[in-house]
Amino acid sequence: TSAWAGPFSFTTSPPPPACGGNFYDNGGVSSDYASSTNETTTICPDVPGDAVNVTFTFFSTENNGSTDCWDGLTIYDGPDNTYPIISPTTGDIWCWDRDDATPSGTGDLQGMTITSTDGSGCLTFVFTSDSSLTREGWEATVACTPLSLEDYGLTGFTYFPNPVNNVLSLRGAKEINNIAIYNMLGQEVLRTAPNAVNTDVDMSNLQAGAYFVKVTIGNATKTVKVIKN
Repeated sequence: TSAWAGPFSFTTSPPPPACGGNFYDNGGVSSDYASSTNETTTICPDVPGDAVNVTFTFFSTENNGSTDCWDGLTIYDGPDNTYPIISPTTGDIWCWDRDDATPSGTGDLQGMTITSTDGSGCLTFVFTSDSSLTREGWEATVACTPLSLEDYGLTGFTYFPNPVNNVLSLRGAKEINNIAIYNMLGQEVLRTAPNAVNTDVDMSNLQAGAYFVKVTIGNATKTVKVIKN
């Protein structure tokens, strides 16, 4: 029995996105996200041993110039916010303001896939927004896949922006040993050996067009296609 007498107003939290589903900001598909938000979404795989992959098909949150955010996402590589942060180029919070005349921010998630490297296979997203302007937010798809032999050592690897104007940023969960860039004819046009977890590649001297970027981490390699503006 209870001494309470209603009615009482309450709000339930929606279930987290599932494998094969979609991940949206709190405004959903058709509305901007809400102001004064501080919410956490943890996405875990359905099958133990799988890893969550979140691919952003759209991303726009309010920036505070090119090095800070009024609204943005902090991404943790694990089941809660005590795990390592998957960081953008500047700081720890991802934002990219597409309402600016020239879009800018700390990092553009659009076109990127964020993959868990934690043993749980989970990713945790913390979204914060201030009390003023809002933006369209984000749309993303969620997939959960087992790691292939090639993926070991390459989970957690991200690259942005794509298309790229001048500098391509690469972020790895482990040290990136070699980077080779090839044009569409298969000719090597740039090579570097950063031997660092995070590195930036200057592509400003390359002509506009499509390139293949081959990244080596330990004994694993991955080749991605990048468009140079």
